[in-house]
Amino acid sequence: MIGGGALADRLGFRRALSIAYLILSFAYFLLGSLGSPWLAPLRNSVPLVALVAFVLVLPALGVALVKPCVVGTTARASKENVRSVGYSIYYTLVNVGSTAGPLLASWAQEHGRVENVFRIAALSVFLMLFVVLLFFNTGVAPVGLFPSWLQEAVRLQPMSPTIEAMRGLAAGGPVLWPLLQAGVWAVGLVAVFAPTAVRGYRAAAEAGCR
Repeated sequence: MIGGGALADRLGFRRALSIAYLILSFAYFLLGSLGSPWLAPLRNSVPLVALVAFVLVLPALGVALVKPCVVGTTARASKENVRSVGYSIYYTLVNVGSTAGPLLASWAQEHGRVENVFRIAALSVFLMLFVVLLFFNTGVAPVGLFPSWLQEAVRLQPMSPTIEAMRGLAAGGPVLWPLLQAGVWAVGLVAVFAPTAVRGYRAAAEAGCR
């Protein structure tokens, strides 16, 4: 945890949190794939104890980065008189997750294999990585202030066109092109997630009618 805090201070909280979620999603995916056929060459070439130890250490590294980032962000972003409220919100969300997690894991195991529990965890953490990346946008700072390798991603991510359109409407500036980009993102996200949501609601409704 101490090493994670030092690394988070050096990298910056948002960057460290992105790396932590990337490590965690990769680690959970590996945990759910240890018995998969595509991992057989690695299982045959590496001692099983060493492979399992490596896969189990990865989530610990990710968690060691997450908590310093969240605690440090809360400390920096909140005034001293409301800082305890920020920590309370954080730990309340932790408790909600620790309650909902086992319920989701039980459902996934009952409707599939135990490996699916880790794959769902990997998907959930990867979605959190996507949410963190949304904070790298032009509302936080102008594109030119981001590292050169990140500028194009900041310019094209979903929130930046929306922010630029609102800025153009409020202060005068380009509006049409940012609105078109935001519309494309909206249509794309609906096209990706709507079928999954419909199937989920339909399966839940059919299960409730039995």
